[in-house]
Amino acid sequence: MQLQFNNLTGTIPESLFDKLINLTSIDLSHNALSGTIPTSVGKLRNAQVLQLSHNLLSGTIPTEIRTMGSH
Repeated sequence: MQLQFNNLTGTIPESLFDKLINLTSIDLSHNALSGTIPTSVGKLRNAQVLQLSHNLLSGTIPTEIRTMGSH
């Protein structure tokens, strides 16, 4: 999923990653996303790439990110 430079705003919904569990690449960079990275990011079992740079995200990286790509 390539959504970089799409003027996306707001927070990343906790349920977003529930629906994307089979994607291998997610690029949400260069937008205006804010808030924290949802803990549901750990559900991305097939993800090899998660790009969130150049946004307005804050807080800590959730520990659940360790389970990404562990199908």
